[in-house]
Order: sequence, then C-alpha cells, then structure tokens
Amino acid sequence: VAIAEAAGKHGARLIHVGHIASRPVSGSAFLRSMAAGEEAVRKVLPTATIIRTASLFGFEDRFVNALGLFSRAPFGMPVLNGGKAVKAPLYVGDFAEAVYRMACEARPGEVEGRTFDFYGYI
Repeated sequence: VAIAEAAGKHGARLIHVGHIASRPVSGSAFLRSMAAGEEAVRKVLPTATIIRTASLFGFEDRFVNALGLFSRAPFGMPVLNGGKAVKAPLYVGDFAEAVYRMACEARPGEVEGRTFDFYGYI
C-alpha cells in the first residue's frame, strides 16, 4: 500500500502483480492474501494496473523441473482435480516484455485502472 500511495503522490504509473487465481473467498490463504493486496492497491490508487499471472516458467525454474521429476516417478504424473485441471504456465520472457510495454510504451489511459489476466497457451 505504501508503494501505491507514493506512486499516487508522484503521479507515477503503478503495475501491481498478483495471481490469476486470487479470490477474496478461497480455500488458500495465499490466494486470499493476493486478492486482499489487489483490493488495497486499487482502493489507494484506482489508476493502478493489476496483472494477474498464471505460474511462470523459464530456464532452470521450479515449475518445469518439478514436472520433469514427476514424470520419472514410479507412480506416474500426478493430476489435479481428477485430471480436469488445466495448467497454462506463462513464459517469463513474455511476461517481462508485456510488463515493459505496459510500463514504458502504453499510451495514457490505455492500461490505467484495468486488470489483466496473463497465462500461457492452453
């Protein structure tokens, strides 16, 4: 919240990064916390841009490495929600480029006060 207050005071563009599954009502304390953070930022600085991202992956990350380890497990690859859950991780390089463009190349009013959900290919 302090960063949002400072951005508002100095007229700076703020991009807050959250999680795509953040919800005020969730079984996960992490996701409830992420939703509360988004709400607090939006309350202090309504012009803040909020990006909710899926899991990020890149070179030597924990996400892809964990999948590789699970694929070698004798019990097979674990599935979520009976195999119905879909993971769409986002490449960290694509995420970085999008944040850069929003911060440095977006025209005034193009991204302010909006929320974007970022995820990879499904």
